[in-house]
Amino acid sequence: MKAKDVYTEKYVNYFKDTLTRLMATPSPSGYFREVNALLKELAQKENARCTVSPKGTCEIFIQGKGKETVGLSAHCDTLGAMVRSVSPSGEIMFATVGGIILPTLDGEYCRVRTRDGKTFTGTFLSRSPAIHVFDDCVTRKRDEKNMYVRLDEKVCCADDVRRLGIRNGDYIFVDTKTEFTDSGFVKSRFLDDKAGAAELLTVLHVLKEEKSFPKSR
Repeated sequence: MKAKDVYTEKYVNYFKDTLTRLMATPSPSGYFREVNALLKELAQKENARCTVSPKGTCEIFIQGKGKETVGLSAHCDTLGAMVRSVSPSGEIMFATVGGIILPTLDGEYCRVRTRDGKTFTGTFLSRSPAIHVFDDCVTRKRDEKNMYVRLDEKVCCADDVRRLGIRNGDYIFVDTKTEFTDSGFVKSRFLDDKAGAAELLTVLHVLKEEKSFPKSR
């Protein structure tokens, strides 16, 4: 089976659809149950066996022609943030999950997921967000001390936020802004390495559709 035989619109569209679903599924480091459920669903559709290790690693197995075992890997965990505290005025102070570059979050949309499964949208903001109001808008450091999340809710104090069910330790998901361009490119946060995962899932799909088995299992 040659590349030209499988690089068809059908399989390209499968890759795009799979990547879109992966990107829409939040998975900052440590929060893996949703993306693992999606991976298991996609693998089982391709008649592949899927298990999850005690540490949350999703392992997919397919049959091969030989006895040799070859492993291919990709990771779906991303960067993100977590609720650190709530200010007296209802602003969410956050801690980063992973090495996210904080200046790139200024003005970015996000979602806060509570322990009981509720989701609230919001925006990462600097404490000096407008150059026509704050003299230090450009020079003020964008870090955890000088940024916060403003919820898209009518909250005026910490108690208002708590009544929503938001608590310290709740995950904050950064909007990926996934977009496929007319010129054939994809741009998004966290392509590293969800694009790699989508590629491997596409390989699974191609093998099943073409009724082909790899040399190694």
